[in-house]
Amino acid sequence: MIKKEILENREKAEFSPSGFHDIAAGNISKADAGEYWKGVFGNVERVPEYTMSETELFDKTRDCSEDSFDFEFHPDERMRAILKSFNEEDWCGLDIAEQKALVEELADQIGKELELGNIPEIVFYEGPADECGFYREQYNDIGINVNTFSDPKELVDTVAHEMRHAYQRMRADKLETVQDELYKYSFENYIAPEFDGEGCCVNYFDYQDQLVEAEARAYARTYTNYMEVA
Repeated sequence: MIKKEILENREKAEFSPSGFHDIAAGNISKADAGEYWKGVFGNVERVPEYTMSETELFDKTRDCSEDSFDFEFHPDERMRAILKSFNEEDWCGLDIAEQKALVEELADQIGKELELGNIPEIVFYEGPADECGFYREQYNDIGINVNTFSDPKELVDTVAHEMRHAYQRMRADKLETVQDELYKYSFENYIAPEFDGEGCCVNYFDYQDQLVEAEARAYARTYTNYMEVA
């Protein structure tokens, strides 16, 4: 499924972002896709703040595997209690107001663990059931689709995924390390999924395997993996 959360302007979606979509990969191969994007970005003049070459930046932010990221996860007592509340039995015992409050608490706790200077606001909206949420850097908010509340584990994944995007954006703005450069380059050359007339994604691998998406999925997985064994 595809998760498209980074929206550039409100005109694209007023609380109607793209989220998870079941799609079929297009006919283009992964190798051909890589060559295509090298052609698109290969001749772009490198901006002064980058210490790496355009080729290095491209190679390190494309064809990224979710499994190549290794996050240690040592939740404190508060985080363990929050995640326990997202277990099916506990979650179903909450009313909608309590569930929303728990989502906000989870986001706040993740934000503190990521040391975000400005934790994104959580906004709730009603959308299609296959649409989980989004992150909008210009409004510093994260949208959560209330019609996905029936799957609390997926909800945790969405919140963690979007909060990781907020962290990536913060680091890209600071531009203090090599990793920050990679985040910045990945955002500046962000590839949104595109669909043909039959609804097939023509750039599936490009979207899924770019740095900011693969890393955000890996980060979110640490939370859901913990829920499975806790």
